[in-house]
Amino acid sequence: MKGRGADRDRIRVMYTGVRAAPTGSPDDVRRSVRSELNIPEEIPVIVFAGRICEQKRPALLADILGAARDQGMVFQALVIGEGELKTQLRDLLERRQLTDRVRLLDAVPHRRWLEILAASDILLLPSRYEGISIALQESMAAGVVPVAARVGGQDEIVAPDAGILLPQGNDELREYVEALRRLTSDPAERRRMSKQCQAFAASRLSWEGMIGRFLALLDEAHELRVRNPRAPIGLGLGRELAALAVEYKRLGEAVDWLWNARSPSDAAGAAPVNG
Repeated sequence: MKGRGADRDRIRVMYTGVRAAPTGSPDDVRRSVRSELNIPEEIPVIVFAGRICEQKRPALLADILGAARDQGMVFQALVIGEGELKTQLRDLLERRQLTDRVRLLDAVPHRRWLEILAASDILLLPSRYEGISIALQESMAAGVVPVAARVGGQDEIVAPDAGILLPQGNDELREYVEALRRLTSDPAERRRMSKQCQAFAASRLSWEGMIGRFLALLDEAHELRVRNPRAPIGLGLGRELAALAVEYKRLGEAVDWLWNARSPSDAAGAAPVNG
């Protein structure tokens, strides 16, 4: 924004708040979900959640988990979500004989996702790009330690003592595997990082805190308008901006219609359009 000419003194950052964990004792929820999924308490659980698409790099996800298994690490991985590359990911897991270590689950309701987080230990998110992942924020609030890509604004919320962020590059597969080794082999380190995640989330990422900050920023914006007003937008520019807004809305609705109108056979490719 500053690079596009905005006044840096009027720029504020507000992080998305995440909702509370499921009701009940986190330990009870953890035991219940692990019992349901037949996962022993001592086994570290690695979780991924998101759309299974090119952005999330599911092939790299399979490579990381395969290499971790090949190096003797003990874990259970849960992959939650749908997407156009889910069939490809399933084929990769079968080819690597990882189906006993990695369970592909469907998309789940938000409450169920929070319950699964309570039963998990490590979030694995090797995305090609993100802003700041909501799954990452919710994982930290639940004390699930992130091992994620250093992309977008993720390093604004993941401190070195609260997770591991890795840059993209030729050596990232080895670095992801080493990060998983560090966390799966050292429960004490994992617990320490888990507490740091929860402490940060409670102070900076709470739902209630987001609402309070949003209201405070609205008050500040009003005060700035009164005390230090900026030049008003002229009629010509106002009309141009309104026309752009209407056009963006029209295009958004058209794209949504094309996406929803796709037949199942089109799921792996582009939606057909009649010219």
